[in-house]
Amino acid sequence: MEDAFFRQIRRNLEALMVEGRLAEAYSKGKEILQKYPDQKPVRDLMVDISKRMMTMNKQQIKDGVKEAKSLNKAGDLVGALRKLKELITLSPQDAKLKRLYLKIQKTYKEKIDKQARNFIGQKSKEINELYEAGDMTTLIIRLQELAREYKDNKQMITLIRSYREKIIEQEVTKKKELINSTKFEDIRGFIKDLKKIDETSKTIKNLENYISRRQMGNQVENIEEFVFASEDSLTTLMKLKKFEEAVIVANEILKTNPDNKKVRKILKKAKKKAFFRNQKEVARKIKLSLPKLKEEYKKNKSNFVRIY
Repeated sequence: MEDAFFRQIRRNLEALMVEGRLAEAYSKGKEILQKYPDQKPVRDLMVDISKRMMTMNKQQIKDGVKEAKSLNKAGDLVGALRKLKELITLSPQDAKLKRLYLKIQKTYKEKIDKQARNFIGQKSKEINELYEAGDMTTLIIRLQELAREYKDNKQMITLIRSYREKIIEQEVTKKKELINSTKFEDIRGFIKDLKKIDETSKTIKNLENYISRRQMGNQVENIEEFVFASEDSLTTLMKLKKFEEAVIVANEILKTNPDNKKVRKILKKAKKKAFFRNQKEVARKIKLSLPKLKEEYKKNKSNFVRIY
């Protein structure tokens, strides 16, 4: 005889079936069988529930496919795809459903791609008209507006960057004379202004590299000119026997070009010459001052200290 507890469970499941709540009945029945797998009456009832669910799903799928096709025909591709996705959850293995879903999805993608192309084409025409008109200020402002409005649209961002690059290239051409000059501070200011248009610009990056190389070359050229002129002055000072001045000039040259062997050699010679000249000058001054010192010694010997 069936236990009263399980009899009540079976009646509850049957009540759910009558109400059409098959999914709920199936879920509850599954829970009972996990706890009490030997309950044949419940297991038999679950078989019946499964059959009814399959029959009901088939009808839902049939009606759903009809609705999806109707939506597709009316041009509501999003609605058709949404409906088919619901139906696939009811019957994941249904190949016909999947094929229909993929077919409509392909049509939807083609439609979106076409709309995107038309949109980009329209915006490209608008931007190009401003560019051709030569009103760069208005164009830059419009590009900034579009960049904010369509920041997630990769095609739009690519279009915007291409026109920013054109503007920068045009500005660089206008300033060709400045760029080829040695006014490097002014050139850096010009580059700073260009970065306000697009700091990621390849043209700006190439220009910065070019200016850096030119400035470095100019500095090296100036250093070489300085060393050459200073060596000439150094030779002249040595000929004039201005050795102390020669020492100062040689040290300045070596600060800039420490590996200059010629200047090091002259510096050594100049130091030696300056030392002996100073030594002779000191001896001469002492000799000249001796008569005076002797007179002072005779007058006041207490002011002098004898060194032993």
